[in-house]
Amino acid sequence: MEFKNKPIVIWYEQCDTVDDDYFMEELIQNSKGSTENELLFKSIDAFSESRTSKVMRGNGLVRYFISIKSDVDTACSGLALNYSEKKKLSNETCSKSIQKELVSYSHMTVKFLEQQNKPIEYEEIITDPGQLLKILKKELASQIDLVNLNKLFRELNSHTLNALLVNWQKSETNDSLWFNEQQVYYNLIPKKLSDFSHKFEKLISNGHPYYPFPKSKVGFSSEDILNYSPDFQPRVFLRLAAVHKRVIGIATNIENFEYKNWFAQHFTKEWNNWVSALNMKGKGHEDFIPLPIHPWQFTHYVERIFVNLIKNETLIPLEVEIEVSPTASPRTLLLWRNLSAPYLKLPVSIQASAAVRSYPSSIVKAVPIISQFMTNIIARELSISEKMNIMKEDIGLYLNVNEEEGAEHLSVTFRENVISCCLKGKEIAIIVAALFEKFPASNNSLFIHIMQFANYTTLKDAKQYFTKYVDLVLGSYLDLYLIYGISLEGHQQNTLAVFEHGNIKRFIAKDLEKTYIYANTSSSEFYASLKDLPQSYFKTDFLGRARLLHTVFQLHLGELVLLLADHFNCSEKYFWNVIRDKTEERFEVLKNRVDSARWRNEYDAILMTNWPARSYLQNSFHNEKGLYNFIKNPLN
Repeated sequence: MEFKNKPIVIWYEQCDTVDDDYFMEELIQNSKGSTENELLFKSIDAFSESRTSKVMRGNGLVRYFISIKSDVDTACSGLALNYSEKKKLSNETCSKSIQKELVSYSHMTVKFLEQQNKPIEYEEIITDPGQLLKILKKELASQIDLVNLNKLFRELNSHTLNALLVNWQKSETNDSLWFNEQQVYYNLIPKKLSDFSHKFEKLISNGHPYYPFPKSKVGFSSEDILNYSPDFQPRVFLRLAAVHKRVIGIATNIENFEYKNWFAQHFTKEWNNWVSALNMKGKGHEDFIPLPIHPWQFTHYVERIFVNLIKNETLIPLEVEIEVSPTASPRTLLLWRNLSAPYLKLPVSIQASAAVRSYPSSIVKAVPIISQFMTNIIARELSISEKMNIMKEDIGLYLNVNEEEGAEHLSVTFRENVISCCLKGKEIAIIVAALFEKFPASNNSLFIHIMQFANYTTLKDAKQYFTKYVDLVLGSYLDLYLIYGISLEGHQQNTLAVFEHGNIKRFIAKDLEKTYIYANTSSSEFYASLKDLPQSYFKTDFLGRARLLHTVFQLHLGELVLLLADHFNCSEKYFWNVIRDKTEERFEVLKNRVDSARWRNEYDAILMTNWPARSYLQNSFHNEKGLYNFIKNPLN
């Protein structure tokens, strides 16, 4: 099949409503000067990744209408329709309704193209993402690595299966955790509010809002999903192995640190069982280190890769378990019986959101360095310390072998617990991704319920509430970037919002391993403590800024703009103006702390010019990580 003069109608279950005029204008601008194949990529990316218009995720069925023409200097029209209300209908009724609307909106597409004096002939209606990938495989075979395309098929299949399982579980989870007909979440929380902070991570069901296959976990079977995915609130039993001290490395920023003493203090029951199990094998604990291993990782990697270490008893798998529960990620776990114990972050080498979730020794060694660096900054910057805490990762274990020998598949990092390090009084920490989850009866998000609990109910109230929220976000994340060149990965799953009686107090940053550093700042002399940090953490100003814009402005604040605009049925601009005002305010406050040339460059890049947006689909096609499209700046 050829695309010439033949519009393609595409639907995909990943967006909400569309501002037709705005989106059409964006596609026209993106199509100019492009080849036909480039236009196909850009059109798909525009739908799956452009989130500054109303091309957003929703709860129902959505069609994408993408018209591909031989004359790509003319417009490529895009229309979509939200069917969130129709999910209550039967499949047959919904299907008939979809077909009816499909014809109606196809006519709108035809009408637009007729205005451009373009001949119209429909070649195919695409009703399945897999069908789209097959067409791409056929049409763009010379430009797409088939190995990468096959990986996408596996991701799609994994996402589809997992999404079905999660949606089946979701209503029960929401009901049991938060809601009945008479009460809202604050009335259901136990007296010790901080203990309930962990429960919010179990609300998250949507996955990454931009990634095409957000629920994919390639490597997990359906049984593994039920046993290890946080969506199903499983109890997971880690294996506690013994590793000879000559092959284990300990990464820490704590002076005079004794790992085994620390482990025995925080995991007393497991330590005693571990010592007893070693003694039963005729081994003393003096020469060994306790190392937790995820059961899936043990079965699929450790037993296979480390055969020789196991054979010569350098690595001894013991029948000792640590009972834990996954948090927002299958590989970050919390002790079941002690909610204030340290988190354990382990390699679980599945592929999720295009990345294999192993845990290389280079990262294990880097994270304590970054934790100490961030601790020093927050101690030095009073304004930032009032708006942000960090969850430090001070301790890690790794194998002293080459990564080629599998070291990335056997390691651990211990992270501070949010309860013990960051909360006080009646404060409660909620992972930002949970704020977007909806209550089943009201169909309002958790964010709206919290705001209403604090007596912010009108549009004017919401603007005031959001202004405080944005002030805290930008007063920490943007300040860190402008003063120190630090770009934390401040998206929804890496950020916790601290509330007290529904009022936002500050934020907590976690998962420091993906921090970007642009060291060419006025505070560059402060970077001596990073001398042992791998060069891969030091980025150009473009990449550092792109990380900030993508994770903080788009994935975090931008998604809240959409949520609020949808709830109050108002223009998104109403809330984007709040972000613009606060961004300008931070630039003015910091004008004397940032080199003048860099200040001007960052001001223009953040407030004036188009923003870079991660091109997830193209990156996957080409096995790249640094491909970007540019989208209209919502602050300009």
